[in-house]
Amino acid sequence: MRSLKLILVVPFLVVLTVACNLPEAATPTPLPMAGMEGAWQNPQTLTITTIVWNGSDFVVTGCASPTQGACEVVNQVWDMGILTWTVSFPLSEVTARYQTVSVSADLLYVNWASSTNQAGLLALTRFSGTIPTPAPTITRQQTGAISGMLSYPAEGIPALRVVAFSAADPNVYFYVDTVPNQGTYLIEDLPTGVYHVVAYNLNPNFALGGGYSQAVPCGLLATCTDHSLVEVIVTAGLTIENINPGDWYAPEGSFPAMPNP
Repeated sequence: MRSLKLILVVPFLVVLTVACNLPEAATPTPLPMAGMEGAWQNPQTLTITTIVWNGSDFVVTGCASPTQGACEVVNQVWDMGILTWTVSFPLSEVTARYQTVSVSADLLYVNWASSTNQAGLLALTRFSGTIPTPAPTITRQQTGAISGMLSYPAEGIPALRVVAFSAADPNVYFYVDTVPNQGTYLIEDLPTGVYHVVAYNLNPNFALGGGYSQAVPCGLLATCTDHSLVEVIVTAGLTIENINPGDWYAPEGSFPAMPNP
């Protein structure tokens, strides 16, 4: 019986030793999506995206938009056989995200979503022509506005010229002309920056100016002797309100002369 036990145990040990020495199975690498390399055009925006295989990943190497100006690939990921990338269009201030689904001949199907809350499935078409040069990017100037109440130290309000002077350079200014008894004003499309606001009587016989000075928030009392102009900071997309050029009592020469463009 002892000899029989040894015969049974030895083969088991041999099998166990061989099994322990087997190499671990390698994690399968996702195969590249056949036919995805090339230039692909969005039929809606005409944007052309170039995709290449670098030996281990698909990558987006370029973006050209003949209709939306310069575009930029701001993020991309190749993971588990899926390419995801995000494109920014500075001219329209829009971003769009794309994710590959499948390739069928000369069509690349992608899921997409934009910062304008649009999304869907899109078929990009293979582009074989010369990739056009994008239209130059036009930098939008950031602007805001200034508004306020009007007044005059007499019965009724005459026609006025309300001027916003650049605090950095008084030779740079923006203005609106009002009609008699107009009680408010609005100066729009002001580049962002710092301004001084002064109103002037348009009647050449009355060279009088009223500024938005420190005396205005003080209450225009006799004790409000600081007539220096308040710096008004204009920020993009906002209207700075309650800028009331009502200091008609400042000493002569306190404010710039009325511009006559």
